[in-house]
Amino acid sequence: MTIKWIGFDLDDTLFNGTLLVEKARQASIRMMIEYGLPVPEDYAIQLLNEIVIEFGSNDEHHLDNLMLRLKNDSNYRIGPEHNINKYVAAGVMGYHREKVKHFKLFKDVIKTLEKLKSLNIKTAIITDGSPKKQYEKILRLKIENLVDDIIISDEVAVRKTNPELLT
Repeated sequence: MTIKWIGFDLDDTLFNGTLLVEKARQASIRMMIEYGLPVPEDYAIQLLNEIVIEFGSNDEHHLDNLMLRLKNDSNYRIGPEHNINKYVAAGVMGYHREKVKHFKLFKDVIKTLEKLKSLNIKTAIITDGSPKKQYEKILRLKIENLVDDIIISDEVAVRKTNPELLT
């Protein structure tokens, strides 16, 4: 049997996506506090992690939901004197600044993809998630030209593990 195609997941297969997101979320909280959010860092991180679990990791409103929770929190009520939009913007700044530091491929990814290409084995990235977020990762990692195809489940309306994704 000859191998003709090999598909790779993106997050946590080609790079450490879990570490990137964890560090970026922590940095978002630190930046929010730096800009005046009156909440202890560990408490805000705990709340943010609960929100991520509740709404899913791809939700784009984690920080907005964090601020809504804090607005109604009996321990750290955020009142009208606090500009929620400023804190969310600061959190986004911290998140993006930190995540850029962690966009690094695992050690042998480039060498492996180049070797597969030299053997005439086609390669693909097959990933779930928001196409814009997934393409941002692919472009930042500079791997678009190292693979033959990119399949993002939200673009083709079929999730990973469904055999139709591979046809």
